Amino acid sequence: METPISINPEAKQNLDSAVAHGKAVIDATSTATKEVGEVVKKHAKATFDTGKEHLTAAVKNVGDAATCTMQDVSAQAQTAYGEAVARAKNFQTQSEDYIRANPLQAVGIALAAGLLFGLISRR
Repeated sequence: METPISINPEAKQNLDSAVAHGKAVIDATSTATKEVGEVVKKHAKATFDTGKEHLTAAVKNVGDAATCTMQDVSAQAQTAYGEAVARAKNFQTQSEDYIRANPLQAVGIALAAGLLFGLISRR
């Protein structure tokens, strides 16, 4: 049989006080942890929303840049096409003028070109 240990009443009071303070620390830590969690959630949501806004703006900017670039390239292509058509018409006009001015030479050149093409295509 064990003999009960007798504890000094002042030590018991100090021990009980320490236990109460320990429980208070645990409660305060739990409350602080919950509050920190709520603050972190709030800031994380705010950060997420800000990031989402910036990403949306970035996507819009990229789309706008692509649209501007496409319009520039389209304008350049239309200009190049217009220039090519003008050159082709100019060449056609010059060719027609040459043929009208030199019909025999034109027929001779066409005949020589046809003969050369025929020889090359035979092989």
